[in-house]
Amino acid sequence: MKRAWISIIMAGSTVLFSCSSEKTQVFEKTTLQKELPPSLQETEHGVEMVQLSEKEEAELNIQTIPVSRNLVEYLVMSPGVVFPAPGHSSIISTPINGQISRIYKFEGDRVKAGDILFLIQSIDFGNLVSEYLQAYAEERYQRNRLNRLKQLVEETISSASELERVSSEFERASAILRANYSRLRAL
Repeated sequence: MKRAWISIIMAGSTVLFSCSSEKTQVFEKTTLQKELPPSLQETEHGVEMVQLSEKEEAELNIQTIPVSRNLVEYLVMSPGVVFPAPGHSSIISTPINGQISRIYKFEGDRVKAGDILFLIQSIDFGNLVSEYLQAYAEERYQRNRLNRLKQLVEETISSASELERVSSEFERASAILRANYSRLRAL
């Protein structure tokens, strides 16, 4: 029985010794590998180009296509409910009467400074522009008339009283032009 125990102890120590030597060999093998596999290594540029030969493509059954840059439009639709934002709305008014002829922005659209919201056709504005153009033409006519009359007075062909009358008409035309211009600028 003593021999049986001794043989069991010897067999157990042999097995134990052989297992511990295998563990040290496995441990030594893993510690010897100091680098990561190439697939896990980081590259300098973050992108690594892989080129396959025709034989490798056939063996791996890989289909390659050239990459191109194109603009692609996507339409994304999602259900939802739009609620007005009372803190971000404004009342828009105009200083002149008119009729809206075209609308560019609608309720709920984003609006930036300088965006055109709508176009207004206004008879009042048209009349103001017309009056300004008439006053501009009259002022130009009176200026030319005054310059002609100054030449005639210098040559003593026309009287000084005529020059004074034309000068006052020119001043009146200039005042009307400035008034019409101010009314347009006020809008």
